[in-house]
Amino acid sequence: MSYMRLNIQSHIRQLNTSSKIKKTYLRILSYTKFLTVPIFPYYELIRTYYKENTGSKNDLILETKKILSSVISLAQKVIHFFNEYNNRVLTEEDFLKKMDYLIPKINKYVVESQNLNIPPDEIRDWSQACADLIGTIYDFTLFYNRKYLSQRTLENRKSCMEMAIKQYLLDLEKVRNLEEKL
Repeated sequence: MSYMRLNIQSHIRQLNTSSKIKKTYLRILSYTKFLTVPIFPYYELIRTYYKENTGSKNDLILETKKILSSVISLAQKVIHFFNEYNNRVLTEEDFLKKMDYLIPKINKYVVESQNLNIPPDEIRDWSQACADLIGTIYDFTLFYNRKYLSQRTLENRKSCMEMAIKQYLLDLEKVRNLEEKL
């Protein structure tokens, strides 16, 4: 079993003054400045898993950009077809047929993105923003998917898709801003 030393003084500052834990810490502090506590085995397992599954920065950026490129292209097609549907160029049935073709492709990239390694700390924010963007694109598949069509009214489907498109644009901007900092 591993052990970790805690600086009791720093923990005391963070605690509420009436806390029983604070009183205990103050009692311990009268004897020692540090407290040695065991690190439980499952923390060791988590740490080991994290180390073994953290990818290299460059490889992860390259893999993520490949997925993003493909899924953003599909998202643009969905948005284009949705706009055509909104402008009555396409009927809802025509739009659903186009979505039937695009949904499996989007799902494929969503799964690929979930199988990426854990990002190193230096690109964690960018990686999370990419995951958020891919998740928002996945949302597109929920509103005009034949499986879930009966769960929403026509107005609700349109509203949800419009909100998802707005969120997509925000997420895309966030990814671009964070990408500039890489």
